[in-house]
Amino acid sequence: MVVAKCVKCGKEYELEHGEKPSNFQCECGGELKSKEIVSESIKTKKIKDKSDIQDEWNKQSKNKKLGIGILGICCVGLILLIVFGGLLSPDKTTTTANNKTFSGQGLTFDYPSSWTFNDAGTFTTPNSVSQNSGSIDNLGSLTSYASEDPAIPATLDAAAANIRQDVTSAANKKDITIGGVPGIEYEPTGGSGRVDVVFVKGGTLYDIWLNTNNYDEDQNGINMMINTMKIQ
Repeated sequence: MVVAKCVKCGKEYELEHGEKPSNFQCECGGELKSKEIVSESIKTKKIKDKSDIQDEWNKQSKNKKLGIGILGICCVGLILLIVFGGLLSPDKTTTTANNKTFSGQGLTFDYPSSWTFNDAGTFTTPNSVSQNSGSIDNLGSLTSYASEDPAIPATLDAAAANIRQDVTSAANKKDITIGGVPGIEYEPTGGSGRVDVVFVKGGTLYDIWLNTNNYDEDQNGINMMINTMKIQ
């Protein structure tokens, strides 16, 4: 038995012994040849096509080859930059269903959706002592603040202590990093009281404070503000 194959569409036919493929024609009108001949023809064509590509590449000038190579490297680099940039640099304006973004006073940060902020930077939480019992205060130049009567050293520690001088609620003081700069946070020890987050950026003194009736519940929101803070 002889297997014949159409050189045009590839359809195969079984011929009886002694029958020649050249005596028949495919339904598509293509010429029939023995399967071995067709396969060898296709293989030869593939080799020829590959050889043509290699010949065409060899004909290119050295400068043109270099240009094609550089273009390819640039395309790969751009793709990698976009991929890794998207992974390492989240969109600054993106917020989830559980938080919102405040932008003002030279600051940008996320806060819980259950909190409310106004444009002036005063805010309220579900545990606030009263309406607008929290605020973001831009106190201006640290040097100018320190020189006011009574004068104090122009340092973060001295400014933070001065801000807290009239606060009666007990608090733990701890050093933090906020927006890439050193800061000081005062956490109420009795479950309620005043929270202060004090820091200096570019010579400007900031104080974020909140009078809360339940610091344990507001703590996550304070930490969210600290951890997502961006200072202009």
